[in-house]
Order: sequence, then structure tokens, then C-alpha cells
Amino acid sequence: MAPGLLVSAGRATAQQAPTPVVATFAGQQAAPVVAPAPAFEPDQDLAWPPFYPPLDVEASDPARAATAPLDAPMPRDPRIRVGRLDNGLYYWIRENRYPAQRAELRLVVRAGSMQEDDDQLGLAHFVEHMAFNGTEHFPKLQLVEALESFGMRFGADVNASTSFDETLYFLRIPTDRQEIVDTALQILEDWAHNVTFDDEEIDKERGVVIEEWRLGLGAGSRLRDKQFPILFAGSRYAERSPIGKLEVLQSFPHEALRRFYRDWYRPDLMAVIAVGDFDADAIEAQIAERFGRLAMPEAPRPREYVAVPDHEDTRVSIETDPEATTSAVTVYRKMPLRRQAYHGAYRRKMIENLFLAMLNRRLTEQAQQPNPPYLGAGADQGIFLPTTEVFVLGAAVPDGGVVRGLQAAVGELERVARFGFTETELERQKAQFMTRFAQIYEQRTEQDSGSFAEEFTRAFLEGESTPGIEYEWALYQRFMPGITLAEVNAVARRWMGRDNRVVLVSAPDKPGIELPSESELLAALEPDDDAWIRPYVDTVTDAPLLAVPPEPGEIVQEKRVEELGIVEWRLSNGARVVLKPTDFRHGEILMRAFSPGGTSLASDEDYVAAASAVQVVSASGFGGFSAREITNTLADKVARVRPVMGPLEEGLVGNASPDDLETMLQLLYLTVTEPRADHGVFYLDRFGDVSDFTFVFVGSFDVERMRPLVERYIASLPGHGRQESWRDEGVVPPRGVIRKAVYKGLEPKSLTTIVFSGEHDFDTLPRGAMGAMAEVLQTRLREVLREDLGGTYGVQVNASTVREPRPQYSLSITFGADPERVDALTEVVFEQIHRLQQQDPQQAEVAAVVEQFRRQYELSLKENGYWLGQLVAVYRRGEDPHEIVNYEERLAQITPAAVRAAAQAAFDFADYVQVTLYPESMRPQGAAAAR
Repeated sequence: MAPGLLVSAGRATAQQAPTPVVATFAGQQAAPVVAPAPAFEPDQDLAWPPFYPPLDVEASDPARAATAPLDAPMPRDPRIRVGRLDNGLYYWIRENRYPAQRAELRLVVRAGSMQEDDDQLGLAHFVEHMAFNGTEHFPKLQLVEALESFGMRFGADVNASTSFDETLYFLRIPTDRQEIVDTALQILEDWAHNVTFDDEEIDKERGVVIEEWRLGLGAGSRLRDKQFPILFAGSRYAERSPIGKLEVLQSFPHEALRRFYRDWYRPDLMAVIAVGDFDADAIEAQIAERFGRLAMPEAPRPREYVAVPDHEDTRVSIETDPEATTSAVTVYRKMPLRRQAYHGAYRRKMIENLFLAMLNRRLTEQAQQPNPPYLGAGADQGIFLPTTEVFVLGAAVPDGGVVRGLQAAVGELERVARFGFTETELERQKAQFMTRFAQIYEQRTEQDSGSFAEEFTRAFLEGESTPGIEYEWALYQRFMPGITLAEVNAVARRWMGRDNRVVLVSAPDKPGIELPSESELLAALEPDDDAWIRPYVDTVTDAPLLAVPPEPGEIVQEKRVEELGIVEWRLSNGARVVLKPTDFRHGEILMRAFSPGGTSLASDEDYVAAASAVQVVSASGFGGFSAREITNTLADKVARVRPVMGPLEEGLVGNASPDDLETMLQLLYLTVTEPRADHGVFYLDRFGDVSDFTFVFVGSFDVERMRPLVERYIASLPGHGRQESWRDEGVVPPRGVIRKAVYKGLEPKSLTTIVFSGEHDFDTLPRGAMGAMAEVLQTRLREVLREDLGGTYGVQVNASTVREPRPQYSLSITFGADPERVDALTEVVFEQIHRLQQQDPQQAEVAAVVEQFRRQYELSLKENGYWLGQLVAVYRRGEDPHEIVNYEERLAQITPAAVRAAAQAAFDFADYVQVTLYPESMRPQGAAAAR
């Protein structure tokens, strides 16, 4: 499947016509063209572009969900404010307290690369870049600097994206200071109509965008450029890749960029979305004031929505590339966009999701067979373009195995079409969906603001309904029991049509790989009565996971860390259990167990078997159950456990809902005591004695309820008093200055990584100083290499420290660039490092990084995953768990002097490794490839 092709984009309908269908909407003076809404028919094509959501939707009431007609429009959650200003701009606002003191802001523009004129290819994306490079209220880079000073991270909390039909701007902000909220809304307003497009900044940004274009070059882009004209034949989509054309990016006149902004950044094509911990009245007032200032152009250009033309035949693209690493085959079936936001459409989607889940389960089962026909396969369906939905069936296959893999994937779909799913499959999948939705419902007060913002974005672009989780849960309870097997089975034939079908094959271009012909692919799409296309036999068992519960052990010692709400138990088998009950997320329990040793204790002869042991064991099942039987047995439960094996330790990872806590512990017991695979003695040895294991539980549980469960399923595990540790295998980084050039690849691009490493004295530098120094350096390199020199799209500086098997650090700097500029840019990198070593950074630089750390810590403290990771770390190292909440004290120690000291300790210019990848065309004559 080509990357990103199932990303939703806009709302429109394809028409039955041999040429592209164009509908237009120009300005608020014209009303959207919408077909009448007759009685609901599940597959009727009703909507014309553009789809704008109605404002007079009924407020949702879960009590009415049980009787609402299928052709009735879906209601709207009354907690959501949806409005439209006089100038045509829409807005969505919802108060939400999770996470606390945070908000998600979006500016959504219904314009992307499809709106570009021929002299503007790539400029929709270029406008997005310029929005960060100077606006009326934030000259040059002051916008990013202001946001970073509030603790927001460029990329993670501040970002944007451009696609075929829309451009999205994202802000994730703290809301505990009004200054931050006001600044963020000012930035959103500036993006909408106050980008300055300074001539000098435009020309500087050319290099950045060209480097982003260069970064995307490779086998994937070359295959895409060959496949898009087949997939999108007859439409502008085939020639409007959002990244654009190099020749345009290099030489476009500034006015062409400004023209795109004037034409398409206008209020009737925009929506503002705000979700978070704030006062909705105040936010609505600000949106009305700020965005009400946007003016419509006197003669707005028509916003065209172009459909990909229909075709009766199956189109095929068989492409190879010398740098492709895998073979794949994907079948696309394009279909008209159907209306959403009706009760019948919601029920239809439930049917189709059941179908997809059961089909994907069968496809996965095929991949787990001996000598499988493909390495992995999957199916999906969704909105493809503003005018089109698509069903996709794809498989990654062994080289030379395209036809076999395609036959197997399509054959499974054919099996469903001929014989249908079984009743047991359907009932199991229904139960799983109901269990998952019930869990979502239970966690409804903890739904992240980001998920709401994404939902409202889809509501604007695609017409998705927003009735609220309570109403949707009521619909699930109404519709799910009545969905029949016949309805689900009918989806197969509906999606298997021969019209509007495209088959894309990609493979490495190298000797020995046999590629199919077009006729062979077409034949594979029409399965005959092959012997294996027989009715599916479901694996059904009602046996309990444990036929005989184990005899419980005992808790022999208890210790409490009251300030942190932590309970420690020592068990009769020697194992240690650490418990941290929380109220962060109702319905979530996380577990991690660890024991020192890992593959470091395996002999050289046993290493491969040791490293792969847990994968083999997991795939084989436990106790009396195969892996497939376990999956089916647990379909309606939220309980998972898997073994893990690392270089220095082995352990277990699991999660469960409170209702399925005992099931998770039963799985834990089976995993340790009854693996089915005979994979040598190493696994049995590593897990055969839990006396040096530590089990950590974090989440929504009661300690007293845990007590008898831990005694029965963990204290009963074998424990023989073994106390051991990992073995230092003596792997050390090379010393001295090592520079390597690797010549590989066809495209004119390079990638450079510089790594400094060495021993680390944890008692000398404040904890966190090394990471803060890396952040300061990354910001400086971004400003110089990217913004000033236009030499790279991005620079990554990553610092890591480890205590085992010996205290050491590693610091890497990575950037891509034009191969001709590598030496000059590397010299700048070293200059910036020297500067950081010789002079303390400015207080503002360090304060911004510390504030980012603090803001992330605020969020982390309310996440079970953070507490699990921190508890594992402190108990692994034998530290006081109070270290987890001493973070503010550690942040106070990160000063400009400490950052400079970290730079002095980390960077030794007599001791580093630099490796640069160059294209093959630059290889010096007679030079051998680096190995």
C-alpha cells in the first residue's frame, strides 16, 4: 500500500462520467450545492462537494438513540459549539479537562496542492513553511521562539501539514497563563491572513523546502511517481504531489506564492478548532473578534473539487526499483463517496468494521502458517479523496512471490464472498467491539483533547458526525445485536467489483526476481475453485485458561511508600511486587516484570536461539492453547501478556482492564510455566526461576483486591533463590577519530551522522544536563543550518546515558543535505559545538528547554505509562522511588553553566565517529564501498 494514500481529504462525491467531474463553490455568497436527502439507502451516493456541516443539528440525547430513524441526521453533542461567522469561517469549540491545563488549537484550510496553478507546483506547501517565518505580529522566527519559551516543542506541539486538498496548522498549548492562550490565538489569526512573505525570508526558505524534497527522494518516491498516474489517471491528482516540482521551487517568482495565499487563505474555506481546559465563552469571543476581521476577496476564485474518472477495466502498474527492499502488491477499488452523519450510515460503518476486522484476522492467520504466501497482509476502507472512498487489500510478499501472495489475499476475500464468515466469528468480533467500546465509554472523561480536535477536523473536511460518546455507546447497544451475518457477508461482493480497480506491484530491480505479467495478475484476481477455497473452519474452545488454578504462595513482607502511594511486597518465592494504584485512566492496568540476565548469559552457539526465543514461544501458544486459540479466547477481554528478552534482562509486559485483571495474571502464569514451543533450554532457564524478578503494576486497581491474585498467580511461580546478574560482553565504542564515506544510492542526497561517546560520571553533572545541552544545540543548529543557511530540512541531536553494563553516554548529530554541502555544513556543526563549549548559553535558551521539560513532566505525572517506566527504572537501579517526584529540584540544577559543562564533557574532538552516505555517482574512481 502506498504510504499515506488513505489519509482523509475533504468531502465530495464522484460522479459516473468519463471525464473529471468538477463542482465549484466561490465565496460565502454562493450556497453549497447539496443533493436532496431522500429516505436512507445504505449505499446511495448523495453528497456534492463541498460538504459544509449544518449548524441547526439537534442536540444529542442518548435516550433517543434507541428509536431514531435510519434516515435521520445524527445529532451533535451539546458540549460542542459549532458556529459560522458572517465571513463564512466555521469554528468548533469544546471544553475538555484532559489533559488538565492544556488545549489543542487547529486552523484548517480547505486548500492544498490541488489548488495550485501550473506555476505554483509545491507552493501550497511552501506557504505553510512561510507561516512560521514571519507574520504581522511575529517577525521572522519570533513565532517559534515565543512558543518554545512557553514550553512548547517545535514539531511535537507546533506543526503543520499540507496534502492534496487541505492544509492543517496545529498548536498544543498550556492554558494556565492567559498570555499563552492570547499569543496562540494571535498566531492562528496571523496564519489565516497576516503572513508577511518577506522577500529575503522566501529565498532563504527555498533551501529548506528543497532539502525536504531531497529528503523524500528514493525508491518510494520513484515508485510513487510511476504509480500515481495509474491510480489517479485522468485527474490532476496524478500531477499535484504536495512537495511540488524542483524547478518551480528553485525559481518561482515571489508573487506566485503570495497569489496562492490571497486566493485560497480566505474565511469561507477555513475552520478554527479549539478543545481544552479553558472557558468556552472566552474562547468563542476571541475567535469571533479575531477571525471576524478576515475579509473575503471581492471576486473569490471557485474552489474546484475534481473526481478521479471512473473506468470499467482493471488497471495494472508493475514497477521495480534498484533500491526497493521489499516486494508488495496492493489492490485498490475506488468507490463513490457515501454520505455520513446519518444513523443508517453509522450502522453501515459498524457492519463494515466488523467485516474488516474478521477479514484481517483471517489474513493474519495465513501469515502465521508454515511457508506462508505472504509476509503480512491487510485490508482497509475509508475516504480516499474528497470525491472517493476506497477499499484496499495489500500484501508484502517474498521476492518473486507476487502472484502467490495476491492469490492468497484475494482468495481469502473470495472465500468470504462464497461461504461467508461463521456465526462464531461474528459473535466473537461483536463481543470484542462491544468490550472495547465499553472501555472507551468508561474512560470518556479522560478522552484526550487531541482526539476531539482530530474528530472536529474530520467533521469540517468530511462531514463526520459528532454525537458524543454517550450517544455512540447507545447506538452500539442498539445496533450491534441486530447486525446479521448476511449483512456482513454482503460487504465482500460489494467491495470486490471489477470496475475502478487498480493493482500496484512494486519490487526490487535485481537479478533472480521473477515478476508477473499483467495477464497473470488479472488471473490471480479471479480465483477459481482451488482446493483451499473451502469453507473456513473456526477454532472454538470454551476451555478455561487454567484448568486447575495453582496453589497460592504468600506475601511474606510488606513495605509502603505512603507519599507516593506505592506498596512493595516480597513473596514467598523471592519475587518482588511493586504496586502503584492510580486514578489517571479508568479501566487501564499496566504491568512490567524484569530480571537481570538476558541474552548476555547465552553462549555464542545459543545466541540466535536465545534472541528469538520469546518470538517463537509467543507464536506457539501456552498451556493447552495455540496462539490462534488464545487470540480467539481473549477476543472479548482486555488482557494481554507477552515475554520480552533484551541484552541485559528478560521479563514480561502486560495490560488489562480491571474486569480482566485475573485473566492477565492467568496469562502471566501460563507464559512462565507452560510455553508450548521447545526452543532449547535457554527460555526455560531465564523464566524458570522468578526469585530475582520484580513485577511492577500501575493503574486502576485496588491493592487489597490484588493481594489474593498476586499470591495465587505470582507467588506460586517457581522460585529457587537464584540471584544473578547480566554479563558484560565487552562491547565498547571505537576510540579515536573515525570518518567513513559510504557511496550508495541513486539520488543526489546525503545523510551524515556524527557520534560522540564515552564514559559518563553520573556524580559530576546534574541529571538532565546532558539532555538539556542536546536540546540547546539542536535549536542552534536548526536556526543556523536550516533557517540561516537553508542547508537542511532538519537536524536531530540525541543524547542518551546508560549505567549498565558500564556508565557511559552517547550523543549523535544527524542531518541530511545536498552532498556538495556536507563538508561546509559539518564545519558549521563543529563551530556551534565549540561555541557551546567556550561560552555559557544565554539564560533564555536554557530557560526555554527547562520549561519544555517541566511542561512534559506535568503531563507525564498523569500517565500510567510514565509511572510504570519510572518505577521500573528506580527499582532496577536500586534507587529511592522519591527520585521520581524530585524532578523540579533536578530542573533547578540545569543552569547555563551546567549546560556548558555538559558540552565540555560530551564533545572530545579527538574521539568521535562520523559517517556520511553519498550517492553512488560521487564515488571516487577505484574507491571501495565502506563496509
